[in-house]
Amino acid sequence: MLFHRSPDIETGTTADRAASAAVGLADAPARRTFDRLRMAGLSTDEAANLTAHLAGLRIGRRPWTVAEIERLRFLRSLVETGRLSR
Repeated sequence: MLFHRSPDIETGTTADRAASAAVGLADAPARRTFDRLRMAGLSTDEAANLTAHLAGLRIGRRPWTVAEIERLRFLRSLVETGRLSR
């Protein structure tokens, strides 16, 4: 199946722009993901929470910060490589 970009994605809804911005960003640095989502029209809180979700973090009562997401991703990488035990 071939996927194509909708010709009106630039003028589409915020959700369309956010989905387009989020494609392929799960492994990107959190700051880059956050910035692209902000450019797509999401609020600061929405962009931070979607960035956290893409990184595999649960969304809580208050929004994540980019620094918190990066810190947890760093700790996760230490555990996964065996340099830090659970």
